Amino acid sequence: MAGRLEDLSVAEIQQLLKKKQGRVAQLRKRRAKLVEDINNIDAEIAELSGESGGARYKNKYTNLEAVCRVLAKYKKGLTISELTDAVLKSGHQSTSNNFSNIIYQAIHKSDLVTRDEKTKRYMLNK
Repeated sequence: MAGRLEDLSVAEIQQLLKKKQGRVAQLRKRRAKLVEDINNIDAEIAELSGESGGARYKNKYTNLEAVCRVLAKYKKGLTISELTDAVLKSGHQSTSNNFSNIIYQAIHKSDLVTRDEKTKRYMLNK
């Protein structure tokens, strides 16, 4: 495969697309692992230094990961309030007084989740 995009066959373009999508999946997985590592390091620093920000739950997944796991079960998506309830029902814990805002912040800048403006529902990107 060489040259300009116009010179490539449909099969070659599909192969390039598949390769790039695979790379994106690898990078997302690597990013999630690095975020987990950073959270573990922060927790260890706080423990060793005696710093405490108050009661804080140690969840298995980040807020964004918890959202993605919930949305994977709802192909038609969920509103922000439905999503907040579903994340909490999944076992994710928070001490936030406004957890729906925390969820919104987690998904707002993410390329993993999109909002359907017509239905006002959030769903996973395909």
